Amino acid sequence: SIVLQLMSYQDSYVASPNDTKADIELVKYSEDGVTAKDGTNLLAHVADLKEQGYTKAKLSHRCVLVGELISSSVEGVERVGELVQIDMPESGRRGFNTATLQASYAVAKGRKTAEEAAILTLKAVKETTKSGEKYTKIVFA
Repeated sequence: SIVLQLMSYQDSYVASPNDTKADIELVKYSEDGVTAKDGTNLLAHVADLKEQGYTKAKLSHRCVLVGELISSSVEGVERVGELVQIDMPESGRRGFNTATLQASYAVAKGRKTAEEAAILTLKAVKETTKSGEKYTKIVFA
């Protein structure tokens, strides 16, 4: 787990074959969800990937968090006190949205200050898909 003092966040998008064996060049990133940084239309790119046989290709809505790393339970991490960036997948983005709504509610009710609400605890949880593939999920505590 890590503790982060949030400074900013931004939505991001990725059009991907959604296949760990695919070439990295097939992944396209975007800030607006429409056009990739190289000018490619994301929906057209996903359609092209599907035509190439990547049946799981999709456009995903992600979120990038930026903040100061306050603490980490990961051995060997020497970035405490430094500015870090975390690029979260769609499930992490949804968790972040829920966490920010709860934090805003706590501030509105006087249970937290705005400064306290900006402190986030993120935990890495190992999960397994129905097909047996392992992945790491970000959970906000």
